Amino acid sequence: MRMPTEVTARMEAGITQPSYMQHLLESKVSTELSDMECAYIVGMIGLAGVPTMSSAVLTYLLTLSPQWQTRLQAEVDMACDDRTPELSDSFQVPILRAIIMELLRWRPITLSSIPHESTEDSIYDGHLFQKARISTQINGQSHVTRPCNPGRLLNPLYPSYKGPLGVYLSTRNFTTFGYGRQVRMGMDLVENELFVAIWGEGDGLGC
Repeated sequence: MRMPTEVTARMEAGITQPSYMQHLLESKVSTELSDMECAYIVGMIGLAGVPTMSSAVLTYLLTLSPQWQTRLQAEVDMACDDRTPELSDSFQVPILRAIIMELLRWRPITLSSIPHESTEDSIYDGHLFQKARISTQINGQSHVTRPCNPGRLLNPLYPSYKGPLGVYLSTRNFTTFGYGRQVRMGMDLVENELFVAIWGEGDGLGC
């Protein structure tokens, strides 16, 4: 509860900086949110984002083979040289994007998606999902049958390859984020954050 109090005090003093908390507090009349609800909304963003992103980055640091780290370093040097990477550079680094997708498949951040309850009977692909049925997507076995190999997304000889790479090497509609109406928000945010984080690690560590 300290954050809403501190931001409110800075707003009253005219010294606050634009923030999500400020936006929520200024919208309280229309949203009817309490200070505690505002605090939970902002806090959940950090709770959902920080541990999950750090898990994916640690997977990269601890498990990616030196061979792929060397190839990533060469790609980073060619695409960016000494300047700071930008998100618009992502289409010039297919190896980096393939590594991100393969890490999310091989070591999913969560072993299953968020369970969903059917609100009514529905039929999908010939299967009946009855009302009140709990459904979830299981990712836990994804690493058993196929070890980590970003090359499967880059080499046309693999059935998992899809071209052109500038279109299909993306986490959008990737299995990690679910399907259809159960897809999780934040796909673009995750892809962009991992792009910047792993690019920075690959460049900074001199892999």
